[in-house]
Amino acid sequence: MTTPRILAFSALALLAGCDTVRGWLHDATGDDAKPVAAAAAAAPTPAPTPAPAPAVAAAPSSAVPGSTPDLPMPTPSANAPAGSFEWVFEPPKQAAMKRYQPLFEHHRLSSVVAAMNVVELPRTVPVVPLECGTPNAFYAPKKHGVVICYELADLFYRSFLDGGADDQTAADATLNALTFVMLHELGHAAIGELELGVTGGEEDAVDDLAALLLVDIGHPDWAFDGARSMTLLSKGQKAVYFDEHSMGEQRFYNITCVVFGSDPMKYLPMVERGLLPSARAGRCQKEYEQKDKAWQGLLAAHLRKK
Repeated sequence: MTTPRILAFSALALLAGCDTVRGWLHDATGDDAKPVAAAAAAAPTPAPTPAPAPAVAAAPSSAVPGSTPDLPMPTPSANAPAGSFEWVFEPPKQAAMKRYQPLFEHHRLSSVVAAMNVVELPRTVPVVPLECGTPNAFYAPKKHGVVICYELADLFYRSFLDGGADDQTAADATLNALTFVMLHELGHAAIGELELGVTGGEEDAVDDLAALLLVDIGHPDWAFDGARSMTLLSKGQKAVYFDEHSMGEQRFYNITCVVFGSDPMKYLPMVERGLLPSARAGRCQKEYEQKDKAWQGLLAAHLRKK
């Protein structure tokens, strides 16, 4: 008998945003922007998608090690469904960040937020892109909101370019990484708003949730770009062993282990290509099953009744 899937709830809404981010960058000024602008101008416009388109009493929970800025949180709209996550789009004001505005307007990110509303919260929680002055994303429990910073998109995009990706590949990888980070922060918000208990580190637990969801909807590539982004966040930084975040490389292998463990035969090339050491791979199926069962149990009592 097949066990009903709780974590597969987001498949329909997320798949509405599964196209690439081709052409998302505005034409920008400055020499460093010319390759991006040229690639965006030359790229074909994607066909319309048929599906509907659309982080301190408690320390903020952030995907990024380090401090989080104290930013104003928008008030949820009057017509927002009760006890839901609500995507509240705020355009950037700085010219340097405006080139990333189409990325945050991309329907995939709003679809991620809408998909998570299968979980019923005690209040409406706004999810908003803001200029933060630093690359970050976080859940702010005192303000009951989630922030995704425009500067994080800039960091991801430039880092993927520096790693050798072409403009289009870097753009798509940036959207994939932001999708992972969005799910990570919504996981923090679910834990905080529902006062869920988790064993082990919360940062690792919400990395697991993001990976589990993306595997469930058939997009392990988005999880993999999320894993790569975790190494980018810690690149060149001195390891801080007391931080609540695992080191970037550890997060990479934990996330790829979830992907591999979901179907070891299907993802065997990950081991063959050296992306996951065989010494770890042998334990990944059991890890996947444990993490999947844990999150199913945590969310079961909080699913919105249809």
